[in-house]
Amino acid sequence: MERFLCHHFDITLMEEAIIFPIYERIEKFKKLGSLKETGPVLAFIHIYLREKTGGKGKVVIKNVARELAKEAIVEEVHIVAGECDIILKVRAKSVFELGQFVAGKLRTIKGIEKTVTSIVLESVKE
Repeated sequence: MERFLCHHFDITLMEEAIIFPIYERIEKFKKLGSLKETGPVLAFIHIYLREKTGGKGKVVIKNVARELAKEAIVEEVHIVAGECDIILKVRAKSVFELGQFVAGKLRTIKGIEKTVTSIVLESVKE
C-alpha cells in the first residue's frame, strides 16, 4: 500500500487506525442484520457554536436551538454543558436525507462552527 502525506498527516496510518475499523464494524452490523443500507436512520448530532452570546448579550445558543427544533427531521434538541453546545436526535428516511440535512441545512445556520454526527448502529433501549 502506498503512503501519501497530506498536511503532515499520513493517510495510510489514518486508514489503518480509523477508517478500516469503522468499515469492519459496519460490515459486522450488516451481517448481524442491525444495519441496513436503506431505510430509516437514527443519529445524534453534536453542534459546536462559534459564540454563545451575540451583541448586547443576546443568547445565540437558544436562537440556534429554536431554529433547529423547527426541522421535521429533528426529534429532540438539547442545550448541554460539556464539549459541544447542542445535541440533536434526528431520524431521517435514509442516509442520503441525513446527509442533506447535515451538509445542506446545518451549514446554512449562522453561528454553527462544526458538527459531529454519530449514526446509531443498534439501539438497546429507547
